[in-house]
Amino acid sequence: THQIWGYSFASGSAYVIMGNGMEMLYDGDTLEESCLAQPSGLSIGDENLYIADAESSSVRCVDLARSQIETLVGGDLTNPRNLFAFGDRDGVGSSARLQHPLGVAWWKERHCVAVADTYNHKIKLIDPKEKRVSGWAGSGSAGHEDGPLDRASFSEPNGLCFSPDGRKLYIADTNNHAIRLIDIEKGTVSTLEVHG
Repeated sequence: THQIWGYSFASGSAYVIMGNGMEMLYDGDTLEESCLAQPSGLSIGDENLYIADAESSSVRCVDLARSQIETLVGGDLTNPRNLFAFGDRDGVGSSARLQHPLGVAWWKERHCVAVADTYNHKIKLIDPKEKRVSGWAGSGSAGHEDGPLDRASFSEPNGLCFSPDGRKLYIADTNNHAIRLIDIEKGTVSTLEVHG
């Protein structure tokens, strides 16, 4: 439905928080007027809700105190119906390009957002104040190689989660059927061994 829904534990009912149901990239004056395009990953930080808006190849931000949505990076802000403004380019705002991002995670220690740039096989970082996105981990070629951040490879990374101390990032590496681990202090990617 291209919407974000909420659930009230008190009443046991679900309700629309944002999105009018149309598949577009449109921020709107209110959350109800806004349009999303296959929203996927969600993360809250510094009183903002960050959304990986997959089909518009953008990352959106909702100021929870003001109930206002804005597009941080990616997409085509000049044509809300254009869902083909994708690519792989670091930059600011809509000059940056992502391709079908599926996951976001707020990194409180660095006041930035990690995004799984899924179809580019990379993990990128977004500075929400400057609206700047830059590559961080992944060679950009699909594969399963551990090692230094710039040489490691992923295959359509998806879900992201930082450890409580902010020193590690866990990645659901979808097409590799693996959980990958970035050790931030060492600057390396490894594959989590699962036993059992």
